[in-house]
Amino acid sequence: MTHSFSKYFIEKASEECKKNGLLDVDTLIVGVSGGPDSMALLSFLSKVYPLERIFVVHVNHNIRPIDCDRDEKLVVDFCKSINVSCKVFSFDCEKEARDQGCSTELAGRNYRYRVFDEYAREIAGEDYIQKTRIAVAHHRGDLAETMMMNLFRGSGLDGLVSLSRETPRIIRPFLFFSKKEILTYLEENSIEFSQDCTNDMAICTRNVWRNEIFPMIDKTNGKNSIDALYQTYEFLQEDASYLNQVAFTEFSKHKLELDGLKLLPVSVVNDFSPSISKRMLRTLWLTSFGDMIDLSSKNIYDIVSICKKSVYKPTRICLPFNRIGFVFDSYVGFCEEIELEDCACLFARGQGFITVSSNMQVKLDLTKSNTIKIPRSDITIEIQIIENDKGIEYNDLSWILPIYEGDDEMILNLRNRFSDGQYSFCKAGSSSSNKIGKLFINKKVPKEARDNILFFCSNDEVLWMPGLGHACGYVDDISRERNIEDRAKYKRRVVRTMKISILHTVGR
Repeated sequence: MTHSFSKYFIEKASEECKKNGLLDVDTLIVGVSGGPDSMALLSFLSKVYPLERIFVVHVNHNIRPIDCDRDEKLVVDFCKSINVSCKVFSFDCEKEARDQGCSTELAGRNYRYRVFDEYAREIAGEDYIQKTRIAVAHHRGDLAETMMMNLFRGSGLDGLVSLSRETPRIIRPFLFFSKKEILTYLEENSIEFSQDCTNDMAICTRNVWRNEIFPMIDKTNGKNSIDALYQTYEFLQEDASYLNQVAFTEFSKHKLELDGLKLLPVSVVNDFSPSISKRMLRTLWLTSFGDMIDLSSKNIYDIVSICKKSVYKPTRICLPFNRIGFVFDSYVGFCEEIELEDCACLFARGQGFITVSSNMQVKLDLTKSNTIKIPRSDITIEIQIIENDKGIEYNDLSWILPIYEGDDEMILNLRNRFSDGQYSFCKAGSSSSNKIGKLFINKKVPKEARDNILFFCSNDEVLWMPGLGHACGYVDDISRERNIEDRAKYKRRVVRTMKISILHTVGR
């Protein structure tokens, strides 16, 4: 045997990488299990990519301790021999699978991609999504197995072409190679590899396809089933690429960014055909998180469903990796679960409300001009005694409060956390009052933001809430005239007039 095949192998893989720009990145994270595919991938990359920019990740699943430790040593020793950095992660895969209620195969996959991202961030910092790619060793046989498993799970076009040469984070330089070609390359270069003995056992669906169903199809059909599926994949990939391009173009036209939060109008999602709207949502997920890991077709279907129902109330659903899909104020978006309250407050501010995350209650001094700095925020409350209220400049964040004779001892509190009490609000000029909670629901204020909204109250009565309105006093010339009429009607004498303003708000 000569090394002519190895030359072809490297040239063909290099050509594919160059044509598709797979290696046009600062750093490569290479997943290496010790099996034939990943060992061949690492060997190839070490010949065509700078060694100092290759970082190998090996995950010890501890399922079969002796075999797993042997695989770990094999990978570490090979990395040393070619002068490439290697980091080993170890975890209890079986325990993780029990905790997640899934198979060990899925638990292992989830863990691997999680540590790929963690290590990429460790190496490249906050810009790791742009600066790194994850190289994995899927080949033509893996592609065929995945296609058929997804087909019989009821997948659509995207499921059939889910393994692609490149995603924004993951590259698969060997996708067009067969297993036989990979083994030939390893043999020619005397590269040692480990063999997972369970690959020959019918203990998972993938193994059954590989070892039983495909050989039976080959025998019946007279043509290599894996090669035939690869040809079908190429045709389907062309169609998928076209639809993805259309969806990306429409996404780019309609996307909105609000303080770093990526959004799409619900109307856009609802107006397009499902084939385009679902792809737009996947693009929204990708631009929000930088990955597509475990965003399933069912997840996308659920998000489309809440978009259709969103005319009734703000909605949110739980998604993989502690992420949330939400519809607030006619926009759909994604965020980490821990960021949901901040996102909700962002929308509440867009509705005209003022939000403060810390629990607060401040008694205001209405006997003199003064200012109050709200702790842990960029909000200042300015209280002024005004001698002449003619020609006052009004805005959304100012309120004029006349103090009448007999009301000198009036207590005015500035607070949030409306759920701590039964607060009601009767808008100036109205004869009926409503509970604040009901008004928030009517205005479709996200529930995660409601306890952060600032308001001015006396006892359990809300007197002014920016974004909702005022119960007394006035906020413009029209309400001032009405206030003057009421004073005359009820013969009330003003002792002093206070102007209360909210200053220095961020995000308004």
